[in-house]
Amino acid sequence: MLASLTAVVLVFGTPAAPIPVPPAAAACVSCHGEKSLGKAAMGAPALAGQHEAYLLKQLLRYQKGQLAKGPAGATAQMMTGFVAALDEATLRQLARYYSKLPAPAAKPAKADPAAALYLQNCGSCHGREAEGNQALATPGLRRLSKTFLSNQMARYRSPGLLDQDPQGASMSLAVKPLSEAKLKAIIDWLARL
Repeated sequence: MLASLTAVVLVFGTPAAPIPVPPAAAACVSCHGEKSLGKAAMGAPALAGQHEAYLLKQLLRYQKGQLAKGPAGATAQMMTGFVAALDEATLRQLARYYSKLPAPAAKPAKADPAAALYLQNCGSCHGREAEGNQALATPGLRRLSKTFLSNQMARYRSPGLLDQDPQGASMSLAVKPLSEAKLKAIIDWLARL
């Protein structure tokens, strides 16, 4: 009997322990939703399943006010206000928590010319399937709403961004040469994933 139980545990493992919710996460629900899947109408991105390194980098950038300029300024200023008084340990706890939540399931992508545009212009940093790259701290893009992606692309195209946001410089250089039509096609394709 003991051998049978041991085999069951080895094959199926132990059930995953619930992820403890950091107290600071209570402030995030109103914009990012109960399941942290974002609210497209507000331009609030999904946080669930996003890479921990990316989330921490963004939280720190919000805290320093580095993301408060450009088209997403009002939203970014709100985020800056939420995280301003939090210490780095709390920001790390939030990043870890959201990275452990289940990400939305990817929808099967159909063959689309925009997929080739994405691979050519975005895939090397954000992954072939828009899954992001933990080592580069780049986000998974298939988790982000069309509204959020459009706002971010507009921000990266804003004049003077390189001076205001050195970490966004590579994104700025990547999106500026793309025509509006190509950028829209990529964003629309990502929204369908």
